[in-house]
Amino acid sequence: MAAVEQELEMLHRMGDAHTAYALLRQCYVPKITHLLRTATPEEAHPAAAEFDRIIIRCLSKLLADARLTDDVLLQAQLPVRYGGMGMASAISTHNPALV
Repeated sequence: MAAVEQELEMLHRMGDAHTAYALLRQCYVPKITHLLRTATPEEAHPAAAEFDRIIIRCLSKLLADARLTDDVLLQAQLPVRYGGMGMASAISTHNPALV
């Protein structure tokens, strides 16, 4: 997870928030999918929780260090077509990912 954090820190320093958000959403949020599909929920839960924390921290930085409330996070996790930001939570998807 440390490597992901370092990569996301570089992403934040890009200077272009829109491009950084697109890379975060398209490249980094799906990055944990393989782990979630191959590990049991008990094994994957700690990694999924840490991954979510890392993604939330990065998203907060991209939004000018905004404090993300629970309501804001729920909306950010919605698909774009439903008015969200498409930032799927690894915690909420780790049980169905194994099926």
